[in-house]
Amino acid sequence: MRTQGLTRFVQPIFDLGRVPAATRGYARFLRDLRAYRELPGAEPIRRRDLYPQLHDWIPASPYDEHYFFQDVWAARRVAELSPARHVDVGSRVDWVGFLTSLTDVVFVDIRPLEAQVEREVRALDAGVDRLLALASGI
Repeated sequence: MRTQGLTRFVQPIFDLGRVPAATRGYARFLRDLRAYRELPGAEPIRRRDLYPQLHDWIPASPYDEHYFFQDVWAARRVAELSPARHVDVGSRVDWVGFLTSLTDVVFVDIRPLEAQVEREVRALDAGVDRLLALASGI
């Protein structure tokens, strides 16, 4: 039981369970880097520009089935309706960013969205105090 507690304490900064895979990943990364550098016309890569992705060696792109299909459905609906503006409350920011390709967006969330995109995204701060005031009718 003490080991489990220690693991939970250390895991956010060092995941012991990933060490064997990381070791194999470094070997694969270095092999691929060498093969790339030997290609005719390969651009030089500085060591400081390398960013090994040791745990991203999977056969297919993962996705969350719920959100993926929900977003496809919702994007189709927004495109069909072609509103002048979409008011969005608390959605994922990548979805909000995607919506800006279709219409202007008013984004309401308890955290401000600090991103600049071509189309208007008006972020309304719905801090907890404001939400509580609305809920109590103030």
